[in-house]
Amino acid sequence: VNFGGTGAVYALGIADRLRKAGVRTELYPDNSKLKKQISYADSRKIPYIIIAGEEEISAGQFTLKEMGTGEQKRIDIKDIDLLADDLKNKA
Repeated sequence: VNFGGTGAVYALGIADRLRKAGVRTELYPDNSKLKKQISYADSRKIPYIIIAGEEEISAGQFTLKEMGTGEQKRIDIKDIDLLADDLKNKA
């Protein structure tokens, strides 16, 4: 999810690390409303979205939301490689 400003830079860093780990990743091109970005992901059958608002950024984390179930969990940015491995195994 793209919140613009520092959030967009943070999200770009996450996307870059996931791509380098072999996970297909897309960042919404502008900071539209959250609902619009989630609808876009849903229409493209994207199974997971990453949300990184101010609270997550200040904690060095992000929220991973599974679109199919709505389940969300917080993940430390240092664990992104473990997440990438897990996502590749589910694909």
